[in-house]
Amino acid sequence: MRSTHLFLASITVLAGVGLVGCGDPAPTCNLAMDGVCPGGCPTDPDCVDTDAGMGGADAFVASTPVAVVGTAATNTPADFACAGANVAPTPGAAVAGTVEVQAIGVTDFPVAMGDIEIYPGATIRATCDGDCISGTTDADGQLDVTLPSGGWFGYRLAAAGTGASGSVPALGHFYPWGTEAGGTVTVTAISGVAANLIATQLNRELTADSTAVSGSVRDCDFEEVANLRIRFFRGDTEIVSGSRTDTTTPYITGLSDAPIPSPSSSGLTAYSGRFAGILPAAGGAVRIEAWGVTTEGGAAELVGCEEVLVEGGTVTVAVVPALRSDADYGASHSCAGRGE
Repeated sequence: MRSTHLFLASITVLAGVGLVGCGDPAPTCNLAMDGVCPGGCPTDPDCVDTDAGMGGADAFVASTPVAVVGTAATNTPADFACAGANVAPTPGAAVAGTVEVQAIGVTDFPVAMGDIEIYPGATIRATCDGDCISGTTDADGQLDVTLPSGGWFGYRLAAAGTGASGSVPALGHFYPWGTEAGGTVTVTAISGVAANLIATQLNRELTADSTAVSGSVRDCDFEEVANLRIRFFRGDTEIVSGSRTDTTTPYITGLSDAPIPSPSSSGLTAYSGRFAGILPAAGGAVRIEAWGVTTEGGAAELVGCEEVLVEGGTVTVAVVPALRSDADYGASHSCAGRGE
């Protein structure tokens, strides 16, 4: 079982760096691949001045680029051939291992003495019952657990520590457990510094009355995907993003590839595949949908969909894989039937 540190590991939070500038409206490109801020827009017909977040599928325009993986210098179309037929990993016999909780801050640090709940599978419940495992991390941020091999698991972490060494409440979804005993899986927690950074870059506040959802989208090869638009739903109702400057609205956006991620110039995901949103804190399930153009000149289509739990004052972390099959989701899952 190898160590696994999912999407937010690449976010570098730098002490003393000003947080004003990257998030401010400025001439940027209507592409997800600039990642340069501020003033990183080359002169071309796609250049726009926008602070808009993500809208619905009708927010796509003719110039929306094809979903790609790689870098700005070298990229290829994302592989979504499995979309609609993808399946979650099949869990096997239980194996023992270690969950290690690392918080992102000025530097990453272990979340010591943190109260954590571990949920086998894709669903985090409102209460820790049934097969849920609860415990407290040790001084190294670790907790020994036994989980079904090769399956997914999720976690709920209570606030831990204070100041620069403190982390905010977090919910993490879709972490892969290994197939061999004795390994360590590293899960991502969010330091208070990083939580404030995310909120500041989105020009919102994370309070008991709001919730943050952040993650990345992967294709069939589990590569991070650029040029995707992210949509959030509660049931059949879309949580529509306002602009960054309208602080009375939710805000949902792709994140740039800059060392300090800021809203991407187009609102689409960049090459890290990352996205973030600040929403009202009506708890319960939120459905994350990833939409993209998979062939040149084609229409936008649903390429990824997962459901996550959100709670007030909490950061929810999720990696969204390629769209699974309806049978794999199950009839009661809100993503079932969405890809038709």
